[in-house]
Amino acid sequence: MKKLNKMNLKINPKDMVLTMNTEIDMVSKDDKDDAYIVMFNIIDNPLRLSIITVSNFYDIIEDLFKVERKKIEALNQQELDVLIAETVSNIEVIAKYGEEKIKIPLDNETNAKKVRVILSSMIQNGYYNQLTNYHVDKEIIKREQKIDTTELNPQLKVMLEIAKDWKGFDVNKFRVQSQRMNGR
Repeated sequence: MKKLNKMNLKINPKDMVLTMNTEIDMVSKDDKDDAYIVMFNIIDNPLRLSIITVSNFYDIIEDLFKVERKKIEALNQQELDVLIAETVSNIEVIAKYGEEKIKIPLDNETNAKKVRVILSSMIQNGYYNQLTNYHVDKEIIKREQKIDTTELNPQLKVMLEIAKDWKGFDVNKFRVQSQRMNGR
């Protein structure tokens, strides 16, 4: 992958399904580094819905594990998937290599409503559609995936509550409540 260029979100008003459209430039038709991870978060300072991506995994693996690119390219898909999963489970990796692609500030009711619709869609439907256009050698290769979000429901519901109470949101009070709920 050369670069994950742009992303946008759309909600289909008929079925309220969220669709994420992504444009990616690839190195060549032989380039297998086409995976990317999308994370939805509520972040403060300023308070916002943040959609963060991690991509270019071959570069990340090369950097983190000091492995030559040829060796990475020689891995089978299962081995590569294990390395990618290990990579994205590390918060320091996400902080270093993640890129905030979309942000919706929670600073007015219009934006708060957008955030609530996005989060509610994933909670109610249990998925979102991911449409990716891979640009390679003046050709566009389209790929569509249905991304399951059911495992994210607890976090999505917390984010939804923050988006409902965005005006009165106090990050310190939230941390204390979260720690109490988690038995700390």
